[in-house]
Amino acid sequence: MLQGRYRRRSGSQRLSSSLTGAAARASAPARPDYHAPENSLNRSIAAAWLAQSGAPADADPPGDEARDRIDGTRLSSGSNFLRDAIVDALVARADAPAAFDITGEASVSVPKLVGFGAALADPNAANDRPGLPSAEAPAVVTSPEALPPPSELSDTSATITELTERAQIQARERELAELRHRLKELETRGRDAVTAATRQRDEHERALLQLRGEMEDRERQWEDTVAAMAASSAASHAQPPPDAERAAPPLAFLSLDQPRIAAEPPRSGRLRWIITGGLLLVVVLTALGFQQSRLNAKQAALTDKQAILLTQLSSSDRVRGDFVGSLRWAVAGARLAGDGAASPFAAARARAELTAAMWQAAWQTVLSGHEGWLYAASFSPDGKLVVTGSADGTMRLWDAATGTEVAELHADGKPVVAATFSPDGTKLATASADGMTRLWDVKAAALISAFRGGDGAVWSVAFSPDGTRLLTAGGDSAAHVWDIRDKTEIVTLKGHTQSIMSAAFGPDASRIVTASWDKTARVWDAATGRQIMVLNGHEARLSAAAFSPDGMRIVTAAWDHTARLWDAATGAPLTVLRGHENVVYSAQFSRDGARIVTGSEDRTARVWNALTGAPLAILRGHSDAVSAASFSPDGGRVVTASSDRTARIWTVAPPYTVLSGHTGNVMKAAFSHDGSRVVTASADHSVRLWDSGTARQIRSFVGHQDSVYSVAFSLDGHRIVTASDDHSARVWDVETGAELLNLQGHTAAVQAAAFSPDGRRIVTASADKTARIWDAQSGKQLMELRGHGDEVWGAAFSPDGNRVVTASRDTTAQVWDVQSGANLLILRGHAAPVSAAAFSPDGTQIVTGSGDKTLRLWDAATGKNLAVLRGHDGPILNVTFDPAGTRLISSSADTTARIWDIASRTPIAVLRDHQQYVWSAAFSRDGERAVTASSDQTARIWDISLLKRSPQKLLDDACQHRLTGLSQLTPDEAISAGYEPGDAPHSVCGAAR
Repeated sequence: MLQGRYRRRSGSQRLSSSLTGAAARASAPARPDYHAPENSLNRSIAAAWLAQSGAPADADPPGDEARDRIDGTRLSSGSNFLRDAIVDALVARADAPAAFDITGEASVSVPKLVGFGAALADPNAANDRPGLPSAEAPAVVTSPEALPPPSELSDTSATITELTERAQIQARERELAELRHRLKELETRGRDAVTAATRQRDEHERALLQLRGEMEDRERQWEDTVAAMAASSAASHAQPPPDAERAAPPLAFLSLDQPRIAAEPPRSGRLRWIITGGLLLVVVLTALGFQQSRLNAKQAALTDKQAILLTQLSSSDRVRGDFVGSLRWAVAGARLAGDGAASPFAAARARAELTAAMWQAAWQTVLSGHEGWLYAASFSPDGKLVVTGSADGTMRLWDAATGTEVAELHADGKPVVAATFSPDGTKLATASADGMTRLWDVKAAALISAFRGGDGAVWSVAFSPDGTRLLTAGGDSAAHVWDIRDKTEIVTLKGHTQSIMSAAFGPDASRIVTASWDKTARVWDAATGRQIMVLNGHEARLSAAAFSPDGMRIVTAAWDHTARLWDAATGAPLTVLRGHENVVYSAQFSRDGARIVTGSEDRTARVWNALTGAPLAILRGHSDAVSAASFSPDGGRVVTASSDRTARIWTVAPPYTVLSGHTGNVMKAAFSHDGSRVVTASADHSVRLWDSGTARQIRSFVGHQDSVYSVAFSLDGHRIVTASDDHSARVWDVETGAELLNLQGHTAAVQAAAFSPDGRRIVTASADKTARIWDAQSGKQLMELRGHGDEVWGAAFSPDGNRVVTASRDTTAQVWDVQSGANLLILRGHAAPVSAAAFSPDGTQIVTGSGDKTLRLWDAATGKNLAVLRGHDGPILNVTFDPAGTRLISSSADTTARIWDIASRTPIAVLRDHQQYVWSAAFSRDGERAVTASSDQTARIWDISLLKRSPQKLLDDACQHRLTGLSQLTPDEAISAGYEPGDAPHSVCGAAR
């Protein structure tokens, strides 16, 4: 190819380029031999000679006759390339000045040409040839015609030709060898690179195919699990994100087979290999990167799906009341999302669910020390002590706060099957299977007396409300009432046909209820022993019966796996409590009558809503049957006794303080700015101020002539403003209780009132379809806001005080400019009256609550609906942001208040225990407490500080205190959670997988 490239050039081009290159190389630094100046010069002259003669470049060197034809005329011609080449070459070799004109028109100074061939062959012999001057003494040639004739050059032509051809051949051979070496080296490198890339491709392909197969198998299993859970979950708040695309098969690789290059490769061969190799590398890396990115996306989607599945499992258990199960799933979901692989939404859902599960999870304190089954456990009247009775023949007293043992009482080695405190807490009564009833002094931990409580085993013992009588029942199918002072029997209750397992006085001690193995419960006159009624309905033996604190209802427990509620006056059945999976051994009301706790052979205790029969909590943790369960006096704790030889104290309700004293519905409650006080407004026409720490009432504000619907503090805490059904709003001095202003002007009930942030203005909302703005110092009306089509139920200032948002029965909320009164926005979307509206702390969002049972978030600038929050079962009556703007609190006619996480759009706490509508709910300034107001004539202050804890602190708390010994997943649970059998965590509190 090199030869061909040269042949394509004309003879004159070959001559000119050869001589030009020769002249340049003559003065260049030393290079390989075939580039030596003398060889280059010889080669150039020979090439020029041959080109001038018209012979082919690869022809044999010219003979004498041919050389003789090159005459002086041709050398003297101005266009004679040979003359020019010889002159240039000789000048370059001899280092003589090149002062000549190649046209031959001017004089030139060059060395004498005679014998120049020998000089070229051996530069050191130049001066030995006759007629050849040295370089230091060049001859002067006055004209081209003075050059020697061609005959004088005949003796050197062969030498020139020979040297030229030899040099040319050597040069080409060396160039060819070098190119072949380079080509072989490049070919080797390319093949090595291709081999390595192919091997890497094959390895990645195998790994990707294996991983894809595993992920597809896991995805199919998770999809089946999600489908199953979707059918049963009662509280799924969001659907899992859509599946990611299935990973595409690896890209096909280009063929690398190339024909072997023979002869002389082009100089661009190396570049071609580099480009080809680079392109292949780019293709490989692109394919692998693309595949990896798809797999990463798929893995992230699967992680999201599993995290959301775990939150759904947690939410489902939480709705059922299984707080331990809920907490386990929530911890697993939070740990998975906490690895950083889940999306922000899934992570927010997992954090919110963990908070919700922790809020409702029950604390446990384990009381261990008995050597036999436990049959009895109950709190003292002040809630400070717990007594347990065991088959090991002992009773033990425990500190209810710490779980430490206080005293041990011995019953002559006879199993203690019942134990209860006297109403004043000074005595303890126990019953044994040997038929003996014993009285104990609690303070001295000593036996007072013992007597036989019947003709057989005594299974139940109870004090009368006044503590003067004792009720026993047992294996003789009768109940006995005893005078506690002289242990004489007052009356005997006979009628059951089998053993009586439980007997209890009514709250006024006039009636007694008994439960028997004859499948009936019976109500008796406590004074005469006359049977009043028989409660029939259970399908198996009864094990327990008790009156509600108000004496209006009776609860019974039976071996048919149910507990039942009855009307205590008529005996009519009211509600069946279903959920236990085995015998129900005990049932008892809380002191306020709002809840019932049951214990069962299925190893759980359960808490129920006493009005509706809805399950509120499942207390898991015992490893054997729960034989007894009862509430603490404040209703916030439950103690259980089990055949696993332990008792446990459970915290089953969030701590709160009750503000009681109003005689009508409490319509509104609010904290002062510093949180030290709470003010409440009531339908009893009064407003009351409370110490938020002690729940002590400080003073009342009296002056309204009708129900007071709203109350709010000024920012400085020195004033409050109230709104009333008497058509007025009033301003009061907090410290003195004096009325400062009476804002008159509305023509119907004033439903809401609030101060502006700077305290200079007041906004009121009225049933007269208007809102009004007032001067807070003078009481002068500044502006009337008209535009709603129905009653205005709520009004609030923006944080900067420049806007007001109003909520109306016309199903809209509206935003107004405070300076001009202009209507800025109308927020439409609710399907029922809007009861409340409020700005977020930064003023960028608005929240509204409606009778359609939803909350809505809006963009405060554009009015765009940002989110709809669902969860309440009744109309929403009030809603507001927390001071940080990350949570909401809403109150509802469903008797609850709920705290919502805005990021995940889910409730993280449900504030229960009010018995009627919750009209309002608000946060304290530090966000660690909430206050609620209800139609049950109370307000409650809730400790919600747990909701501010970080996810890591919640995890630590859950695993260290609430899931001790309970975090192990069974194989079935692991499969339900989407884990492969070999991939399931040993414990949700163990190391994250």
